[in-house]
Amino acid sequence: MKVCDLFAGAGGFSTGVTQAGAEVVLAIEADADIARIYMLNHDHAPRVETLGGDVDALAQELARIDELHLHGSPPCQRLSQANQKTRDTTEGLRLVIWYLDLVKMVKPRTWSMEQVPAAPLKALLRERGIPFAIVDTSDFGVPQRRTRLVTGSPFIVSALEKRKGS
Repeated sequence: MKVCDLFAGAGGFSTGVTQAGAEVVLAIEADADIARIYMLNHDHAPRVETLGGDVDALAQELARIDELHLHGSPPCQRLSQANQKTRDTTEGLRLVIWYLDLVKMVKPRTWSMEQVPAAPLKALLRERGIPFAIVDTSDFGVPQRRTRLVTGSPFIVSALEKRKGS
């Protein structure tokens, strides 16, 4: 499987899929300092660019990748209830909507998105008919209790729902 990791950060998702045997063929991160951290964690450099503009060029590039798994972790700070100063759900949903539009255009073999379980996000996904699961990361061996919203290809969401609390 070939993976594209959008909003890649320091590369946590890339690390997991690499350990699972997938090949990360493209990672994109907007912050150059964070991209340097990504490079310390991985043997390839992420592309440094800001996502959220016109999706056409990126969609065309991604559509040429066979066996693609498209993953996105749009920034969650503006959707998080922990952010009382600059919380702006409209702006927070902007990159989520951009990513979902990209998925629709690319039609990857599989896809996933990880985000905070904010009520406006859940409403958006329900409105679009996109399944999602709310998972406690400790159920997956992460040494913290933190809930995350995960959406993507239906079999991914179904597998997460079955695993909850096990």
